[in-house]
Amino acid sequence: MTQALAKGVTGDRLTVGVAARLSRYLQVLTQAKKMGRERISSQEISAYTNINATQIRRDLSASSRCSARSARSCGRRGSTTSR
Repeated sequence: MTQALAKGVTGDRLTVGVAARLSRYLQVLTQAKKMGRERISSQEISAYTNINATQIRRDLSASSRCSARSARSCGRRGSTTSR
């Protein structure tokens, strides 16, 4: 298994497992927001999802790395300014 696969990222894409877990995190975050919470820890998300808090942090980190890569590549393709 490559290091990228171990982290749940293949190229610029997340694995199906990471995407499924992100959906569960979103459900917890949405409910917390409805209850007036502005912040929630990975430990609290873990208690609701039964997913290890370390795995939650890794998944969120992997998804933000993919977003950052997408934004950079989109910015280059659509940019009309010269540098």
